[in-house]
Amino acid sequence: MKDQLVKIKIVGKRKGNLNINWEKTNGFLKLVVELSKKNKFIPKGVYRFKSHEESDLWILKVLTTR
Repeated sequence: MKDQLVKIKIVGKRKGNLNINWEKTNGFLKLVVELSKKNKFIPKGVYRFKSHEESDLWILKVLTTR
């Protein structure tokens, strides 16, 4: 049993060198946090609808009545 090798299948590889501008990313994330504090776009929770059309109408109503 010690001599048996375990076969592992590797799918894809991570790219090591990503050119990310962390200053711009940090500024964008701060903006998103500030906007989410001031404007609650869609209330949190679980909502059940009978159809996609009913869901779309509800989202439109929530987004337009602030």
